[in-house]
Amino acid sequence: MDSQKSISTLLLLFALPLCSYASESKENWLMTYSFSNGVELPDLFLEMTLKNNQISGVAKDRAQDLASITGSVSKQNYQFTIHRFEMGGDPSQDIIYHGTRIGNQISGKWKHAVGVDGQWSASLTTLTAKEAQR
Repeated sequence: MDSQKSISTLLLLFALPLCSYASESKENWLMTYSFSNGVELPDLFLEMTLKNNQISGVAKDRAQDLASITGSVSKQNYQFTIHRFEMGGDPSQDIIYHGTRIGNQISGKWKHAVGVDGQWSASLTTLTAKEAQR
């Protein structure tokens, strides 16, 4: 009986870290961004899934899917790449984003694969892409 209890305890101890490690959450963000000279670009809607510190998702303009999102998150630091679907496997138009999350806001810098850069910020939202980008 004691050996069964010990085995059950060990199984529980091994299972708990696996359960917490496999946590998944979905986040929707409305992002604004601009070039380093201040010229603003159209808003993007980001549908992100965070699982095991990895980011995946889709960037949208209204309800139209424009690009894939891949990256990582560590504590409040987000780093991800937006890759336009029309580019296929070519990374020459990728945009890399680095940002820090404070509450329901993220802000940081972005850099295009060709060297152009700027600032960005995003707000967490419960709206759909179409509702958020009116």
